[in-house]
Amino acid sequence: MRVLVALTLLGGCTQMQSARVLRPGETRVSAGIARLSSSSDTARLPFYLGELRVAHGIKDGAELGIQLGRSAGLDGNVSALGITPKLRVYETGGGAISVAAPAVVAWEEHGTDFTSGTVAFYPTFYLGVQLDAEVELVVSPRGGAIWRPDSDERTIYLGGVTAGVSFGAWGEATVQPEIGVTILRTDGNDRNEAVFSIGLGVTGGG
Repeated sequence: MRVLVALTLLGGCTQMQSARVLRPGETRVSAGIARLSSSSDTARLPFYLGELRVAHGIKDGAELGIQLGRSAGLDGNVSALGITPKLRVYETGGGAISVAAPAVVAWEEHGTDFTSGTVAFYPTFYLGVQLDAEVELVVSPRGGAIWRPDSDERTIYLGGVTAGVSFGAWGEATVQPEIGVTILRTDGNDRNEAVFSIGLGVTGGG
């Protein structure tokens, strides 16, 4: 279940969004779905993950988002809930750079049995280039760690990058397909595991 929990954290909480930061008072709602697969032959993948995110501009150069991610198609489900402050680093008409710091909790669900609590923190950069007025290329490198206090694999280190293209004018409805890869390594284990994602997100509001 190590890969499933790790990918729920990643896929459910920082994907498929613009590098630009919301203006004060603006609110955007995003929904997305991603397909996840792994280089491990033993992992129960691929599987699909749904995401819902609400973000609000709290002051100039800063927004706050709340995300919920949930898996489907497994014997049990994996859910993740996170809160993410996002800060503007640089922004012009031609592009933007921002940084987000998601803090996430995740849990496995087997009927009414909630087990295997997990906590994660992984700062993420958003590098956006405006290809034209309604097309933004977004590259998102990230790195951090996942902690599972009740597991033999207590700490999982991660690093990865996603790339997507957002279609639609800023402040209006947008559609953003995205692909990504994340490398996972467990504390005390030299073996790396590569995880691949492909997703599609839709965002609206203003």
